[in-house]
Amino acid sequence: DVLIHQYDSILLEIVWETFKNKIPELEIEIKNILD
Repeated sequence: DVLIHQYDSILLEIVWETFKNKIPELEIEIKNILD
């Protein structure tokens, strides 16, 4: 159970890091569309 929890935490961290890295790109795209 602990192992599964650790795996979930690592997965969540990877997803979160990826998401954070995508946010600036999305903001730029949105600004380009609005302009």
